[in-house]
Amino acid sequence: MLACKDICYSLVTVMLFAVAADIKRHHSDWLWFLAEDQAHTLGVEYDSIAQSIASGRGFSDPFHSNSGPTAWMPPIQPLFLAGIYSFWKTRERVSQFIVGFQCFVAFLTGLLVLQEMRRLGRPFIGYIVFPCCLLISFHHVFQSTHDFGILGLFVCVLWWTFSRSPSPGKSSMATWGSGIIGGLAVLGTPVLGLVWLALLLAKMWQFRRVRYLPERGPVLHFFAPLAIAAALTTPWTIRNLLVLDTLVPVKSNAGYELWLAQCIDDDGVLDSQTFRKHVRKRNSEAGKRYREVGEIVFVREMRARAFEAIGSDPRSYLGRVMNRALAMFLIYRPARKTDSSSLIQVIFPLPFIGFLIVMVAGYNRRNQGFLTASLICLVGHLPYLLISYYPRYSSPFMLTSMLWLGYGIHDISSIGCSLVYNIRRSRQEGECVNRSLEAPLTSDK
Repeated sequence: MLACKDICYSLVTVMLFAVAADIKRHHSDWLWFLAEDQAHTLGVEYDSIAQSIASGRGFSDPFHSNSGPTAWMPPIQPLFLAGIYSFWKTRERVSQFIVGFQCFVAFLTGLLVLQEMRRLGRPFIGYIVFPCCLLISFHHVFQSTHDFGILGLFVCVLWWTFSRSPSPGKSSMATWGSGIIGGLAVLGTPVLGLVWLALLLAKMWQFRRVRYLPERGPVLHFFAPLAIAAALTTPWTIRNLLVLDTLVPVKSNAGYELWLAQCIDDDGVLDSQTFRKHVRKRNSEAGKRYREVGEIVFVREMRARAFEAIGSDPRSYLGRVMNRALAMFLIYRPARKTDSSSLIQVIFPLPFIGFLIVMVAGYNRRNQGFLTASLICLVGHLPYLLISYYPRYSSPFMLTSMLWLGYGIHDISSIGCSLVYNIRRSRQEGECVNRSLEAPLTSDK
Protein backbone atom coordinates (compact mmCIF):
# COMPACT_ATOMS: atom_id res chain seq x y z
CA MET A 1 0.00 0.00 0.00
CA LEU A 2 1.14 3.50 -0.79
CA ALA A 3 1.66 5.84 2.15
CA CYS A 4 0.40 9.41 1.86
CA LYS A 5 3.92 10.65 2.54
CA ASP A 6 5.18 8.70 -0.51
CA ILE A 7 2.61 10.35 -2.79
CA CYS A 8 3.50 13.79 -1.42
CA TYR A 9 7.23 13.14 -1.70
CA SER A 10 7.03 11.99 -5.32
CA LEU A 11 4.76 14.90 -6.26
CA VAL A 12 6.86 17.56 -4.54
CA THR A 13 10.11 16.18 -6.00
CA VAL A 14 8.75 16.22 -9.55
CA MET A 15 7.31 19.70 -9.05
CA LEU A 16 10.63 21.08 -7.81
CA PHE A 17 12.48 19.61 -10.78
CA ALA A 18 9.81 20.96 -13.16
CA VAL A 19 10.11 24.45 -11.65
CA ALA A 20 13.89 24.34 -12.11
CA ALA A 21 13.43 23.35 -15.77
CA ASP A 22 10.87 26.13 -16.28
CA ILE A 23 13.26 28.70 -14.82
CA LYS A 24 15.97 27.51 -17.20
CA ARG A 25 13.49 27.61 -20.09
CA HIS A 26 12.64 31.27 -19.54
CA HIS A 27 16.02 32.44 -18.21
CA SER A 28 18.70 30.54 -20.11
CA ASP A 29 21.54 32.30 -18.28
CA TRP A 30 20.26 31.11 -14.89
CA LEU A 31 21.01 27.65 -13.47
CA TRP A 32 24.09 27.36 -15.66
CA PHE A 33 24.68 23.73 -14.63
CA LEU A 34 21.49 22.59 -16.41
CA ALA A 35 21.37 21.67 -20.09
CA GLU A 36 19.83 23.89 -22.74
CA ASP A 37 16.06 23.53 -22.99
CA GLN A 38 14.72 21.66 -26.04
CA ALA A 39 11.07 21.27 -25.12
CA HIS A 40 9.98 22.83 -28.41
CA THR A 41 11.37 20.04 -30.64
CA LEU A 42 8.63 17.44 -29.98
CA GLY A 43 10.86 14.66 -31.27
CA VAL A 44 11.45 16.26 -34.72
CA GLU A 45 10.41 13.27 -36.86
CA TYR A 46 7.52 12.46 -34.52
CA ASP A 47 6.35 16.07 -34.74
CA SER A 48 6.58 16.21 -38.52
CA ILE A 49 4.55 13.02 -38.97
CA ALA A 50 2.01 14.18 -36.37
CA GLN A 51 1.49 17.46 -38.21
CA SER A 52 0.99 15.52 -41.44
CA ILE A 53 -1.67 13.36 -39.79
CA ALA A 54 -3.38 16.40 -38.24
CA SER A 55 -3.44 18.20 -41.61
CA GLY A 56 -5.00 15.21 -43.38
CA ARG A 57 -1.94 13.98 -45.33
CA GLY A 58 -1.76 10.73 -43.37
CA PHE A 59 1.27 9.04 -41.83
CA SER A 60 3.91 10.75 -43.99
CA ASP A 61 6.67 13.37 -44.33
CA PRO A 62 9.00 12.62 -41.37
CA PHE A 63 11.36 15.53 -42.09
CA HIS A 64 9.01 18.48 -42.70
CA SER A 65 9.13 17.93 -46.46
CA ASN A 66 6.70 16.39 -48.92
CA SER A 67 8.49 13.04 -49.06
CA GLY A 68 5.32 10.93 -48.99
CA PRO A 69 4.17 7.95 -46.87
CA THR A 70 6.62 6.71 -44.28
CA ALA A 71 7.33 4.06 -41.66
CA TRP A 72 10.41 5.88 -40.39
CA MET A 73 9.03 5.98 -36.85
CA PRO A 74 6.65 3.65 -34.98
CA PRO A 75 3.03 4.84 -34.95
CA ILE A 76 2.02 5.33 -31.31
CA GLN A 77 3.86 8.60 -30.55
CA PRO A 78 2.91 10.40 -33.83
CA LEU A 79 -0.74 9.40 -33.39
CA PHE A 80 -0.62 10.63 -29.78
CA LEU A 81 0.84 13.96 -30.88
CA ALA A 82 -1.66 14.28 -33.73
CA GLY A 83 -4.49 13.85 -31.24
CA ILE A 84 -3.06 16.66 -29.13
CA TYR A 85 -2.66 18.87 -32.19
CA SER A 86 -6.38 18.43 -32.86
CA PHE A 87 -7.09 20.23 -29.56
CA TRP A 88 -4.19 22.72 -29.47
CA LYS A 89 -2.98 23.94 -32.83
CA THR A 90 0.26 25.61 -31.69
CA ARG A 91 3.50 23.80 -31.02
CA GLU A 92 4.00 25.75 -27.80
CA ARG A 93 0.76 24.45 -26.27
CA VAL A 94 1.48 20.91 -27.46
CA SER A 95 5.00 20.98 -25.99
CA GLN A 96 3.58 22.22 -22.67
CA PHE A 97 1.15 19.31 -22.62
CA ILE A 98 3.92 16.80 -23.40
CA VAL A 99 6.13 18.20 -20.63
CA GLY A 100 3.19 17.87 -18.22
CA PHE A 101 2.56 14.30 -19.36
CA GLN A 102 6.23 13.42 -18.86
CA CYS A 103 6.07 14.93 -15.37
CA PHE A 104 3.12 12.63 -14.64
CA VAL A 105 5.11 9.60 -15.83
CA ALA A 106 8.02 10.67 -13.61
CA PHE A 107 5.58 10.99 -10.68
CA LEU A 108 4.19 7.51 -11.39
CA THR A 109 7.72 6.12 -11.60
CA GLY A 110 8.48 7.61 -8.20
CA LEU A 111 5.38 6.02 -6.68
CA LEU A 112 6.41 2.56 -7.93
CA VAL A 113 9.93 2.94 -6.56
CA LEU A 114 8.79 4.29 -3.18
CA GLN A 115 6.19 1.53 -2.85
CA GLU A 116 8.75 -1.17 -3.65
CA MET A 117 11.27 0.16 -1.14
CA ARG A 118 8.53 0.41 1.49
CA ARG A 119 7.55 -3.19 0.73
CA LEU A 120 11.14 -4.20 1.45
CA GLY A 121 10.94 -2.45 4.82
CA ARG A 122 13.34 0.43 4.08
CA PRO A 123 11.32 3.35 2.66
CA PHE A 124 14.19 5.79 3.24
CA ILE A 125 16.01 4.16 0.30
CA GLY A 126 13.29 5.33 -2.06
CA TYR A 127 13.66 8.88 -0.77
CA ILE A 128 17.35 8.76 -1.75
CA VAL A 129 17.09 6.88 -5.03
CA PHE A 130 14.21 8.76 -6.66
CA PRO A 131 15.75 12.28 -6.85
CA CYS A 132 19.22 10.94 -7.67
CA CYS A 133 18.12 8.96 -10.73
CA LEU A 134 15.62 11.64 -11.74
CA LEU A 135 18.56 14.04 -11.91
CA ILE A 136 20.31 11.73 -14.39
CA SER A 137 17.31 11.89 -16.74
CA PHE A 138 16.50 15.54 -15.95
CA HIS A 139 17.08 16.78 -19.50
CA HIS A 140 15.00 14.06 -21.18
CA VAL A 141 12.12 14.30 -18.70
CA PHE A 142 11.78 18.06 -18.13
CA GLN A 143 13.66 19.75 -20.99
CA SER A 144 12.97 17.54 -23.99
CA THR A 145 9.74 16.36 -25.61
CA HIS A 146 10.68 13.21 -27.46
CA ASP A 147 9.18 9.83 -26.52
CA PHE A 148 10.04 9.51 -22.81
CA GLY A 149 6.41 9.91 -21.76
CA ILE A 150 4.87 7.11 -23.81
CA LEU A 151 7.79 4.69 -23.55
CA GLY A 152 8.42 5.42 -19.86
CA LEU A 153 4.76 4.68 -19.17
CA PHE A 154 5.06 1.38 -21.06
CA VAL A 155 8.10 0.44 -18.94
CA CYS A 156 6.16 1.15 -15.74
CA VAL A 157 3.22 -0.95 -16.94
CA LEU A 158 5.47 -3.82 -18.06
CA TRP A 159 7.31 -3.90 -14.74
CA TRP A 160 4.09 -3.83 -12.74
CA THR A 161 2.37 -6.40 -14.96
CA PHE A 162 5.11 -9.01 -14.75
CA SER A 163 6.24 -8.44 -11.16
CA ARG A 164 2.95 -7.90 -9.37
CA SER A 165 -0.23 -8.74 -11.27
CA PRO A 166 -1.51 -12.28 -12.01
CA SER A 167 0.32 -14.06 -14.80
CA PRO A 168 -1.34 -14.32 -18.25
CA GLY A 169 -3.60 -17.32 -18.36
CA LYS A 170 -4.70 -17.34 -14.71
CA SER A 171 -7.67 -15.27 -15.83
CA SER A 172 -9.07 -14.09 -19.13
CA MET A 173 -8.56 -10.48 -18.03
CA ALA A 174 -4.86 -11.07 -17.36
CA THR A 175 -4.50 -12.78 -20.74
CA TRP A 176 -6.20 -9.97 -22.65
CA GLY A 177 -4.32 -7.36 -20.63
CA SER A 178 -0.94 -8.89 -21.34
CA GLY A 179 -1.68 -9.24 -25.05
CA ILE A 180 -2.90 -5.65 -25.38
CA ILE A 181 0.11 -4.33 -23.49
CA GLY A 182 2.42 -6.34 -25.74
CA GLY A 183 0.78 -5.13 -28.94
CA LEU A 184 0.86 -1.48 -27.87
CA ALA A 185 4.47 -1.85 -26.71
CA VAL A 186 5.48 -3.14 -30.15
CA LEU A 187 3.73 -0.21 -31.83
CA GLY A 188 5.41 2.15 -29.38
CA THR A 189 8.85 0.83 -30.28
CA PRO A 190 10.05 -2.63 -31.37
CA VAL A 191 12.52 -2.52 -28.47
CA LEU A 192 9.73 -2.70 -25.89
CA GLY A 193 8.01 -5.36 -27.97
CA LEU A 194 11.17 -7.43 -27.62
CA VAL A 195 11.17 -6.72 -23.88
CA TRP A 196 7.56 -7.87 -23.56
CA LEU A 197 8.32 -11.10 -25.44
CA ALA A 198 11.34 -11.76 -23.21
CA LEU A 199 9.22 -11.23 -20.09
CA LEU A 200 6.57 -13.62 -21.41
CA LEU A 201 9.17 -16.30 -22.17
CA ALA A 202 10.77 -15.78 -18.75
CA LYS A 203 7.38 -16.31 -17.12
CA MET A 204 6.95 -19.54 -19.11
CA TRP A 205 10.38 -20.79 -18.01
CA GLN A 206 9.65 -19.86 -14.41
CA PHE A 207 6.42 -21.85 -14.31
CA ARG A 208 7.95 -24.84 -16.09
CA ARG A 209 10.72 -24.85 -13.51
CA VAL A 210 8.28 -25.06 -10.59
CA ARG A 211 6.08 -27.48 -12.60
CA TYR A 212 3.12 -25.15 -12.44
CA LEU A 213 0.40 -25.69 -15.04
CA PRO A 214 -2.37 -23.09 -15.17
CA GLU A 215 -5.94 -24.24 -15.01
CA ARG A 216 -6.66 -23.17 -18.60
CA GLY A 217 -3.56 -24.84 -20.01
CA PRO A 218 -0.20 -23.60 -21.27
CA VAL A 219 -1.57 -22.68 -24.72
CA LEU A 220 -3.88 -20.01 -23.33
CA HIS A 221 -1.26 -19.09 -20.74
CA PHE A 222 1.41 -18.05 -23.22
CA PHE A 223 0.20 -18.17 -26.82
CA ALA A 224 -3.07 -16.32 -26.36
CA PRO A 225 -1.25 -13.06 -25.41
CA LEU A 226 0.99 -13.54 -28.46
CA ALA A 227 -2.06 -13.90 -30.69
CA ILE A 228 -3.67 -10.78 -29.22
CA ALA A 229 -0.47 -8.76 -29.66
CA ALA A 230 -0.12 -10.00 -33.25
CA ALA A 231 -3.72 -9.01 -33.97
CA LEU A 232 -2.96 -5.46 -32.81
CA THR A 233 0.26 -5.07 -34.80
CA THR A 234 -0.73 -6.84 -38.03
CA PRO A 235 -2.85 -3.97 -39.45
CA TRP A 236 0.14 -1.63 -39.21
CA THR A 237 2.39 -4.16 -40.97
CA ILE A 238 -0.20 -4.65 -43.73
CA ARG A 239 -0.46 -0.88 -44.14
CA ASN A 240 3.31 -0.65 -44.60
CA LEU A 241 3.27 -3.48 -47.13
CA LEU A 242 0.53 -1.84 -49.18
CA VAL A 243 1.80 1.74 -48.99
CA LEU A 244 5.55 1.19 -49.14
CA ASP A 245 5.49 -1.97 -51.25
CA THR A 246 7.82 -3.79 -48.88
CA LEU A 247 7.57 -5.64 -45.58
CA VAL A 248 8.22 -3.29 -42.65
CA PRO A 249 6.90 -4.88 -39.41
CA VAL A 250 7.01 -1.65 -37.35
CA LYS A 251 9.64 0.91 -38.40
CA SER A 252 12.05 1.17 -41.31
CA ASN A 253 15.09 3.12 -40.12
CA ALA A 254 17.16 0.47 -38.29
CA GLY A 255 19.57 0.10 -41.23
CA TYR A 256 20.08 3.86 -41.36
CA GLU A 257 20.75 3.99 -37.58
CA LEU A 258 23.41 1.29 -37.95
CA TRP A 259 25.05 3.21 -40.81
CA LEU A 260 24.99 6.42 -38.80
CA ALA A 261 26.76 4.80 -35.84
CA GLN A 262 29.20 2.73 -37.90
CA CYS A 263 30.13 5.00 -40.81
CA ILE A 264 29.48 8.58 -39.67
CA ASP A 265 30.05 8.66 -35.92
CA ASP A 266 33.63 8.36 -34.72
CA ASP A 267 33.09 5.91 -31.85
CA GLY A 268 29.56 4.48 -32.11
CA VAL A 269 27.96 6.76 -29.48
CA LEU A 270 25.98 9.45 -31.31
CA ASP A 271 26.80 13.09 -30.56
CA SER A 272 26.04 16.59 -31.85
CA GLN A 273 28.71 16.33 -34.56
CA THR A 274 26.99 13.25 -35.94
CA PHE A 275 23.53 14.81 -35.82
CA ARG A 276 24.74 17.66 -38.02
CA LYS A 277 24.96 15.07 -40.81
CA HIS A 278 21.61 13.48 -39.93
CA VAL A 279 19.09 12.78 -42.68
CA ARG A 280 16.71 15.34 -41.19
CA LYS A 281 19.18 18.09 -42.14
CA ARG A 282 18.00 19.17 -45.58
CA ASN A 283 21.49 20.11 -46.81
CA SER A 284 23.20 16.95 -45.57
CA GLU A 285 24.22 14.28 -48.06
CA ALA A 286 21.91 11.79 -46.36
CA GLY A 287 18.98 14.23 -46.55
CA LYS A 288 19.52 14.87 -50.23
CA ARG A 289 19.82 11.16 -50.99
CA TYR A 290 16.63 10.39 -49.01
CA ARG A 291 14.63 12.88 -51.05
CA GLU A 292 16.19 11.64 -54.27
CA VAL A 293 15.55 7.88 -54.03
CA GLY A 294 12.84 7.60 -51.37
CA GLU A 295 12.77 6.06 -47.91
CA ILE A 296 12.94 2.32 -48.63
CA VAL A 297 15.75 2.51 -51.21
CA PHE A 298 17.63 4.95 -49.00
CA VAL A 299 17.46 2.65 -45.95
CA ARG A 300 18.55 -0.35 -48.03
CA GLU A 301 21.56 1.57 -49.34
CA MET A 302 22.58 2.70 -45.86
CA ARG A 303 22.17 -0.81 -44.45
CA ALA A 304 24.34 -2.25 -47.24
CA ARG A 305 27.04 0.33 -46.56
CA ALA A 306 26.94 -0.42 -42.84
CA PHE A 307 27.26 -4.20 -43.37
CA GLU A 308 30.10 -3.61 -45.80
CA ALA A 309 31.94 -1.45 -43.25
CA ILE A 310 31.42 -4.03 -40.51
CA GLY A 311 32.59 -6.87 -42.75
CA SER A 312 35.75 -5.02 -43.75
CA ASP A 313 36.64 -4.02 -40.18
CA PRO A 314 34.82 -6.13 -37.55
CA ARG A 315 37.21 -4.96 -34.81
CA SER A 316 35.96 -1.40 -35.30
CA TYR A 317 32.38 -2.59 -34.84
CA LEU A 318 33.27 -4.50 -31.66
CA GLY A 319 35.04 -1.41 -30.33
CA ARG A 320 31.92 0.67 -30.97
CA VAL A 321 29.78 -1.93 -29.21
CA MET A 322 32.11 -1.68 -26.20
CA ASN A 323 31.89 2.12 -26.26
CA ARG A 324 28.11 1.91 -26.31
CA ALA A 325 28.10 -0.52 -23.36
CA LEU A 326 30.23 1.87 -21.31
CA ALA A 327 28.02 4.81 -22.28
CA MET A 328 24.88 2.91 -21.27
CA PHE A 329 25.91 2.01 -17.75
CA LEU A 330 29.17 3.60 -16.59
CA ILE A 331 30.18 6.81 -18.41
CA TYR A 332 27.63 9.52 -19.07
CA ARG A 333 28.06 10.82 -22.62
CA PRO A 334 25.35 13.31 -23.65
CA ALA A 335 24.90 14.29 -27.28
CA ARG A 336 26.24 17.73 -26.44
CA LYS A 337 29.20 17.96 -24.08
CA THR A 338 27.77 21.12 -22.54
CA ASP A 339 24.78 19.08 -21.28
CA SER A 340 26.95 17.19 -18.80
CA SER A 341 27.80 18.10 -15.20
CA SER A 342 30.17 16.71 -12.61
CA LEU A 343 27.31 15.65 -10.35
CA ILE A 344 25.60 13.62 -13.09
CA GLN A 345 28.93 12.02 -14.03
CA VAL A 346 29.26 10.84 -10.41
CA ILE A 347 25.68 9.60 -10.05
CA PHE A 348 25.34 7.99 -13.48
CA PRO A 349 27.15 4.64 -12.81
CA LEU A 350 25.47 4.07 -9.43
CA PRO A 351 22.43 2.10 -10.74
CA PHE A 352 24.65 -0.41 -12.54
CA ILE A 353 26.87 -0.66 -9.46
CA GLY A 354 23.70 -1.42 -7.50
CA PHE A 355 22.88 -4.18 -10.00
CA LEU A 356 26.35 -5.70 -9.50
CA ILE A 357 26.00 -5.49 -5.72
CA VAL A 358 22.73 -7.43 -5.82
CA MET A 359 24.24 -10.07 -8.09
CA VAL A 360 27.15 -10.54 -5.66
CA ALA A 361 25.42 -10.10 -2.30
CA GLY A 362 22.33 -12.04 -3.31
CA TYR A 363 19.77 -10.66 -0.87
CA ASN A 364 17.46 -9.50 -3.67
CA ARG A 365 18.79 -11.72 -6.44
CA ARG A 366 15.59 -13.78 -6.51
CA ASN A 367 13.29 -10.83 -5.90
CA GLN A 368 10.67 -10.80 -8.65
CA GLY A 369 10.86 -7.02 -8.90
CA PHE A 370 14.62 -7.10 -9.36
CA LEU A 371 14.49 -9.91 -11.92
CA THR A 372 11.80 -8.12 -13.93
CA ALA A 373 13.62 -4.78 -13.83
CA SER A 374 16.89 -6.42 -14.87
CA LEU A 375 15.29 -8.24 -17.80
CA ILE A 376 13.56 -5.04 -18.96
CA CYS A 377 16.74 -3.00 -18.77
CA LEU A 378 19.18 -5.50 -20.27
CA VAL A 379 16.93 -6.72 -23.09
CA GLY A 380 15.76 -3.18 -23.75
CA HIS A 381 19.33 -1.95 -24.22
CA LEU A 382 20.43 -4.88 -26.39
CA PRO A 383 19.25 -3.45 -29.77
CA TYR A 384 20.85 -0.10 -28.95
CA LEU A 385 24.06 -1.90 -28.02
CA LEU A 386 24.17 -3.61 -31.42
CA ILE A 387 22.94 -0.73 -33.62
CA SER A 388 23.37 2.79 -32.20
CA TYR A 389 23.00 4.66 -28.94
CA TYR A 390 22.93 7.96 -27.12
CA PRO A 391 21.48 8.78 -23.65
CA ARG A 392 17.94 9.59 -24.85
CA TYR A 393 17.48 5.90 -25.64
CA SER A 394 18.01 5.03 -21.95
CA SER A 395 15.62 7.62 -20.52
CA PRO A 396 12.46 5.43 -20.74
CA PHE A 397 14.26 2.86 -18.55
CA MET A 398 14.56 5.32 -15.66
CA LEU A 399 12.38 3.09 -13.46
CA THR A 400 14.76 0.15 -13.80
CA SER A 401 17.75 2.36 -12.94
CA MET A 402 16.01 3.53 -9.78
CA LEU A 403 15.14 -0.03 -8.81
CA TRP A 404 18.68 -1.28 -9.45
CA LEU A 405 20.10 1.41 -7.19
CA GLY A 406 17.41 0.84 -4.58
CA TYR A 407 17.96 -2.91 -4.45
CA GLY A 408 21.72 -2.35 -4.28
CA ILE A 409 21.43 0.02 -1.32
CA HIS A 410 19.02 -2.43 0.32
CA ASP A 411 21.57 -5.24 0.00
CA ILE A 412 24.32 -3.05 1.44
CA SER A 413 22.12 -2.09 4.39
CA SER A 414 21.20 -5.78 4.85
CA ILE A 415 24.89 -6.70 4.93
CA GLY A 416 25.50 -3.94 7.46
CA CYS A 417 22.62 -5.09 9.66
CA SER A 418 23.87 -8.69 9.49
CA LEU A 419 27.36 -7.64 10.51
CA VAL A 420 26.06 -5.59 13.43
CA TYR A 421 23.82 -8.47 14.51
CA ASN A 422 26.67 -11.02 14.32
CA ILE A 423 29.00 -8.74 16.27
CA ARG A 424 26.42 -8.20 19.01
CA ARG A 425 25.61 -11.91 19.10
CA SER A 426 29.28 -12.90 19.38
CA ARG A 427 29.72 -10.41 22.21
CA GLN A 428 26.69 -11.77 24.05
CA GLU A 429 27.92 -15.34 23.58
CA GLY A 430 31.34 -14.29 24.86
CA GLU A 431 29.79 -12.70 27.93
CA CYS A 432 27.75 -15.84 28.59
CA VAL A 433 30.88 -17.99 28.34
CA ASN A 434 32.76 -15.70 30.76
CA ARG A 435 29.89 -15.82 33.25
CA SER A 436 29.73 -19.61 33.08
CA LEU A 437 33.48 -19.79 33.72
CA GLU A 438 33.30 -17.36 36.62
CA ALA A 439 30.36 -19.10 38.30
CA PRO A 440 32.33 -22.19 39.66
CA LEU A 441 35.07 -19.93 41.01
CA THR A 442 32.53 -17.88 42.92
CA SER A 443 30.86 -21.00 44.42
CA ASP A 444 34.26 -22.37 45.57
CA LYS A 445 34.98 -19.20 47.48
